[in-house]
Amino acid sequence: MEDNTINKLQIIHDTQILLIARLNRLERKYDLIAEELEIENWDQYDDVINEQEIQDALNTIAQSINKI
Repeated sequence: MEDNTINKLQIIHDTQILLIARLNRLERKYDLIAEELEIENWDQYDDVINEQEIQDALNTIAQSINKI
């Protein structure tokens, strides 16, 4: 039973690391876009955000939770 709990915690931890990495990549991508377009305020460009990448991250969370 204890091994199962440890495995579940490891899956959660690994998922967190993957999500943080994905979010960091997205942040860098938008920083580069903003720099290229000389955008200082992203609020007016909310529709620029790639919804598919956000959906992919949410799917990763769902898959990891289902494994638990």
